[in-house]
Amino acid sequence: MSELSHRSDVEFLEGRNPPLVERNADEFLRIRNMLAEADEPAERAEKKTHWQGEGSRHYEARVAEARKLVNELAEGYGKAASALRGYAFALTTAQAYGRGFDNDLSNAREAMR
Repeated sequence: MSELSHRSDVEFLEGRNPPLVERNADEFLRIRNMLAEADEPAERAEKKTHWQGEGSRHYEARVAEARKLVNELAEGYGKAASALRGYAFALTTAQAYGRGFDNDLSNAREAMR
């Protein structure tokens, strides 16, 4: 594979913006934290609400299901935030290598003149 074809393979990275990816990671983490904060009130609703009636079992099942869903969403947003941070780091690294490659290519062209 020639250097030029290699360059074209990674050229799309130039348009990516690691700080924007980091900003998205921060937003995902904020949402994860909001969801995690909902766990305590949801736990109270699930475990400390005692009543008897026709719909009590349905209520208990639905609250337990909602609490599980909120916890799983929080976990997913946490994983997504972590993945975005890793991606931002990888972009920064790849762009630095790309700039180095561009400099090396420019220097080689100058030397050939």
